[in-house]
Amino acid sequence: MRVSAPFLFLVSAPAAAALVLPTTVKVDASRVVPAGRRGFLLGGAAFVAGSWVPGAATAARPEYLTEPTEEFKASEAQRAEFRRQNIAIKAKFTVVLDKFETSKTEAAITSDLTDIKRLVAQTGGLPTGLKRDDIVKLVRRKKASMTWPTTCEIAYQTLTREIDYQQSPNKDKDMPNPIQ
Repeated sequence: MRVSAPFLFLVSAPAAAALVLPTTVKVDASRVVPAGRRGFLLGGAAFVAGSWVPGAATAARPEYLTEPTEEFKASEAQRAEFRRQNIAIKAKFTVVLDKFETSKTEAAITSDLTDIKRLVAQTGGLPTGLKRDDIVKLVRRKKASMTWPTTCEIAYQTLTREIDYQQSPNKDKDMPNPIQ
């Protein structure tokens, strides 16, 4: 005897549901109803009746948009503009950081750290993809490779305070950094 797949599904689905269903169902705080054979049969009958109704599964499908809305296009344009601006800002930071890595003298290092601080203040923080820890690791590598003069340390501490100030959510943007 040959059995079709839909028939096997209809026969096995209520049995599988019976394995998952609890043996008792709590109706309210004072009454518990057993979910034995009667619950199994009622659940299976409801399942079979629901699966035999033609068009029941396709009647409530949502209709999706075929073309993007104007609001979506405007937000995409804003995102693209933000990305362009962020790439330009990151390029400026990359130039100054590369210059800092190659600096050897105390004056050049102090000047580079001051330039980075000025960029952080102008842009309102670090660009996307550049973290405070990245700059700290870069400076610490530089510190370990040479003797670190006091003026460089002062410039470095000023830079870290500026980054912390710009990234802090508890500040009034209208006021300049009071710790400069």
